[in-house]
Amino acid sequence: MKIHQSVLPRITRETVQWIIRNLMIWLALLLIGIVPLWWFSQSVIKPDSKSLSNELIPIHFKTDANGMGLKALDSSGKILAQAGFSVPVQHFSLSTDFSRIAVLDRHSPPNVFLYELPSLKFIHQVQLTHPAEVVIFSGDSRFLALSGPEYNTIDLLTVPELEMKGHLETGLSIMAIHPLERSEFILARTPQSILKIQTLPLEITEENAEIPLKLGDEIMMVDPYGMCSIHGISHPLFEPDTTMTTGLTGYFTEAVFAGLR
Repeated sequence: MKIHQSVLPRITRETVQWIIRNLMIWLALLLIGIVPLWWFSQSVIKPDSKSLSNELIPIHFKTDANGMGLKALDSSGKILAQAGFSVPVQHFSLSTDFSRIAVLDRHSPPNVFLYELPSLKFIHQVQLTHPAEVVIFSGDSRFLALSGPEYNTIDLLTVPELEMKGHLETGLSIMAIHPLERSEFILARTPQSILKIQTLPLEITEENAEIPLKLGDEIMMVDPYGMCSIHGISHPLFEPDTTMTTGLTGYFTEAVFAGLR
């Protein structure tokens, strides 16, 4: 049988055109279904990152009236997270980067608890071998320092393992301790002077240490006793510790805050 030569090209062109037309129809239908679904997943299912500001939102951490619990509260007083304890809380502290909170209870000897912020998710717990009344994070948030007005010692724990890293006998009553911002040092106030203490190794590096004072764009090192008594400028080392009465406030991004709601 002889095939006419003009039929094959005409059938091939028509077939190709038919395929193209159908592909375009199916593609249009596919896009009609996918585009709204994609928009919905970006705008509804997943939070729009552009809609979240970089503004820091305060979250307040405070103990219950009986000291048996710790709560995270928003600015309206709504409870966002909470943790409970079998004995009352003695003291607590926020890390300088607001990523963790350390809690010291009144057990004898006391226990130290570590939680994530701002969710108050439990991380670790350890019981100390020495008494303590106050706990703070070092300026770089790598360690916990523990002491108290009744003692002349400072204990150092690693974060987050809570392993004992050092024990320092100062020979002087420790009236207050405070982190030296963004550093591995802590400051300790005694009745006679300010001690500058290095965390690794745990040792006193200065016995009459000056402390940084920011004036405008400049930071000056000043005598803390003179700063408070002569110039009337307060410093946390000389202020009453109101942690257990008024609580502490941390600051978190809107994205972190949204995870609690």
